[in-house]
Amino acid sequence: MNIARNPNTSNNQDTSFSTATVPLTPRLKLPRDPEILAPRLSRYLHKYNKYPNAPSVHPNPISFPTGKQKTSWASSLPDGNHRDTYAVWWRSPKHNKACWLGCFSTWTSSWVGDPKWDSRPWHAWAVAVLKMQDGRGKCIIIYDCDPRIPSGGYGYGYGYGCGCGYKQNKRSRVISVRPRRFLLPVQAKLIEHLRMRENVPIRAVFYSTDTRRAGRNRCLYYTMRWMRKMVRFGDKPFLGFDKEGRSLDPRTERCALFDSL
Repeated sequence: MNIARNPNTSNNQDTSFSTATVPLTPRLKLPRDPEILAPRLSRYLHKYNKYPNAPSVHPNPISFPTGKQKTSWASSLPDGNHRDTYAVWWRSPKHNKACWLGCFSTWTSSWVGDPKWDSRPWHAWAVAVLKMQDGRGKCIIIYDCDPRIPSGGYGYGYGYGCGCGYKQNKRSRVISVRPRRFLLPVQAKLIEHLRMRENVPIRAVFYSTDTRRAGRNRCLYYTMRWMRKMVRFGDKPFLGFDKEGRSLDPRTERCALFDSL
């Protein structure tokens, strides 16, 4: 069969097609298995890190505040060697990114004196570290799909003591309780580690207060979904506060700001 060629059509059909094709955005899948081991979880994190204009996504889950604690857990975890400490995460190369993401998988209470310490379920949560636009200091966002509510609830203060130099609007949600008084111990230790061990000038700490997905026993799934949202937002510094001290950054939506650390 003879087919007449359109004189306006390029002879190089492959070149013409590739020029007209819009590159597809990579698909970021979510882990469904709540008991997924660290090596497999790392595959997801590696793919997140390769997303176009992605923040710096740490390639392994972060589980231990110290190296000593990692050693203590080594014989009880099948994937302990594939889980990192706070220091390893913080000191790993970030390639000059403005936003750093870490997926945390940790215990929720002290194992001291607990005969079933090695069979207790762990909890997944995440942290985003954002550079300030002026290059001085960091903004921290802690995401936890099962957030703790401070005693007395949330306040609506006018100021906070993180060294930001801004005043809070009356309708802005703030947490007047210090982190160590109501956060998970491992979360409070992270703030302490960054301030005391890494000498990080923390300008602001936001804590997720969204309880819509609390109590569903799907913390890893929701944590990774939040990280995927952060990745798709792109590698951007903290977008700052308005004149009344309210966050202009959509990544802090449904978060409360610590009044003091």
